[in-house]
Amino acid sequence: MLRLCYDDAKAMLRLCYDDAQAMLRLCNGDAQAMLRLCYGDAQAMLRLCYGDAQAMLRLCNGDAHSMHRLCYGDSQAILRLYYGDAQAMLILCNGDAHSMLRLRYGDVQAMLRLCSCCAMNSLSITIAQHENSLSIIIAQQEHILSITIAQHKQSLSIARASP
Repeated sequence: MLRLCYDDAKAMLRLCYDDAQAMLRLCNGDAQAMLRLCYGDAQAMLRLCYGDAQAMLRLCNGDAHSMHRLCYGDSQAILRLYYGDAQAMLILCNGDAHSMLRLRYGDVQAMLRLCSCCAMNSLSITIAQHENSLSIIIAQQEHILSITIAQHKQSLSIARASP
């Protein structure tokens, strides 16, 4: 099927529209194939994986850059995929604050929603606010993600703290 529809993402999407499992069977274990089909079309990927963070993780597991390409510039898209699933986000960005920033750049409110979500999922969270900076530490067992966001005017900077 991939050979028949290669380079024709629209054809593949017509065949699998709204059926993420069908697309996963066709591209199972081959994130690059999925990226070729949906690259540059975040809405297409969202239709396939909407509400299924595990499906997205199978496609992009350990590759935050791939996830970023799919949802680039659309913080709401990333929130729809991960809202309510803090563990999925931790798996994707575990220990890599820079990757987390790429996914949520410029959206402090999105980060705070993630932290609220972590609280609902019984994850350990520490939020410290000092003047214009916001420090967030998300921890579960051995997984520790420490993020410091410093906001000055409209720019954001980030520093990863040692575990």
